[in-house]
Amino acid sequence: LAETWQSDLLPALLAANVPLLCSNPDYVAPGKAGLTTSPGTIAKAYRDGGGTVELVGKPYPLIYDLVRTRLDGMKCRNPLFIGDSYDHDIVGAHNAGFDALLVLSGIHREFFEDHDIKQTAVDELIKGGPPPTWISRTL
Repeated sequence: LAETWQSDLLPALLAANVPLLCSNPDYVAPGKAGLTTSPGTIAKAYRDGGGTVELVGKPYPLIYDLVRTRLDGMKCRNPLFIGDSYDHDIVGAHNAGFDALLVLSGIHREFFEDHDIKQTAVDELIKGGPPPTWISRTL
């Protein structure tokens, strides 16, 4: 995203009272130079500015309902959701009743560079929330 979205894009959208549909509520994503801004950051700023935002990506139910609909009649009954965002990917899958694999080389990479993959480090990350079904350092 352009670095000027807060000064250029956000005020124009708020002034036009355009509803915002955010299909990826992640706040950050891994990039070549570290973590980069993701659509969830814009959605939060837009909502904080008084704009109307509809969030439909993980962890919100719509995406999981669509998966269930697509799986109806197929042999795959319990898909594995894979993601690097605990708050979005893992919590969303858990809330929908699906298994989830947490990949540690994504947005939580720096946290796990300072910790061994031990239960205490995972507990510190999830802070009492639902645990991932599986954990992998990388894909």
